[in-house]
Amino acid sequence: MTPIERFKTALNFREPDRVPWTPYFLGAASRVYGISYAEWAQYGDMAARCVMASQELFGFDVMFAAFDQFTEAAGFGQKIIFPDDDPPYTDFDNLLIQTPEDYARMESYDPKQDGARTKELIECCEILMNEKGTLIPVIALVNGPLIVLAELRSKEALLGDCATDKEAVLMGLETVTNTLLEYTKALAETGVMIMFDTSYASRQMMSSKLWLETEGRCMSRLAETVRQTGALLALHNWGEGPYFDTLIEVMSPQMISTAFLPDNCKDWMETKRQWGGKVALCGAVSSRSIASGKPEEIKEECRCFIQDMAAGGGYILAPGCEYPPKANLSSVRAMKAAVERYGTYPL
Repeated sequence: MTPIERFKTALNFREPDRVPWTPYFLGAASRVYGISYAEWAQYGDMAARCVMASQELFGFDVMFAAFDQFTEAAGFGQKIIFPDDDPPYTDFDNLLIQTPEDYARMESYDPKQDGARTKELIECCEILMNEKGTLIPVIALVNGPLIVLAELRSKEALLGDCATDKEAVLMGLETVTNTLLEYTKALAETGVMIMFDTSYASRQMMSSKLWLETEGRCMSRLAETVRQTGALLALHNWGEGPYFDTLIEVMSPQMISTAFLPDNCKDWMETKRQWGGKVALCGAVSSRSIASGKPEEIKEECRCFIQDMAAGGGYILAPGCEYPPKANLSSVRAMKAAVERYGTYPL
């Protein structure tokens, strides 16, 4: 099977020849291609070359197109700092939103405008799809509206505003969503699968009720936009205790990538039993293990996830979040070795 055949078979709850896998390479791919982190994070053509070089080297089944949590925030005027060899970060001394009144002053922008990081990612997706898209699936990551606002305001202040100035936050969410709707359309037109980061829909971040009253009001529109383009829809969640039931009800995704157990499941076997027939599952391999674990430990962890979640298809082996940018690349080889040894169907 080709990677795209393997991925789509698993996505449809059938067993391919083996379990599909991906290391969820983002910034780490810059090391494979031999450029600085700053170059990778600012130029879509360079990012695409890094991802393709990494896939050719390691042979994984799914390529991700994304920069970081600040991709969309930069277009609203937020200053982002780009170190040469470390991930970018928001200039927290100069946040765009200083008070709740500032949400109303935000203005949407064209994600395809020159100089926008969003335009660079659209270009990255175009290159990946044109050169590899017929054989290898490409997933573009779009940050959810609350994640974007958090980079303009700070997470702590935003969560406080959600409790005390919800109407102001809703105005900001509306402005961000208008931009994300156009951005999502532009990405989907390249042929990629769209993945929204909905990590605020988790016990770690806020209650399910508060999420529905804030970001949830926007995500149903964004999900419908994806469906109208004909693209496949996935969600990503790195928060502890993600609300699978709420996310599925609001957005009806084909796949959820998660770093932690859903809020109502005690282990991964229960997660597979409860949700495995409703949505394809992806992720769960610990980023901490990848960053500091020994290869044999990583292989054993991967074996356990394959054992617990891969039967009947519907599972893509991957880290629960982005591959740590400076982690030893031997961890990728350990994941690949685990799939080759334990992931061939029938399991």
